[in-house]
Amino acid sequence: MLAIIAACTIAATNLSPEQVVARTLWGEARGESITGKVAVASVIYNRAKSNPKKLKAVCLKRKQFSCWNGRTIKAGKGKAWQECLKIAREMLSGKFKPTINADHYYNPKLCNPKWAWGHEVKMIGNHAFLKLRK
Repeated sequence: MLAIIAACTIAATNLSPEQVVARTLWGEARGESITGKVAVASVIYNRAKSNPKKLKAVCLKRKQFSCWNGRTIKAGKGKAWQECLKIAREMLSGKFKPTINADHYYNPKLCNPKWAWGHEVKMIGNHAFLKLRK
């Protein structure tokens, strides 16, 4: 399994930062409202410490965003994809303003991770957002 994850991540390293960020948003939040997509983008941005040059590496860090685990995310279509691209462009241009201070999130309908236990969460769409790092 690790070989599959590594191969997918290596394939993604050939993509532009815009494509990696947009595909991460697509893979993680395409079914969410624009508010939900921006919240997921805020987590990525917060992890990169507001540095657009670090966004691609944050997205591709092993086992951080489940959409990349063992897969290569293809570009999307339609309105949701256009929203993901727009958000990615804003993040990379430095115009993005995070809407939450979270650095982690999960979908409580799909999992109940131990690392989230005991932390206050804010629900936005289908995701629970929280801050673990100080």
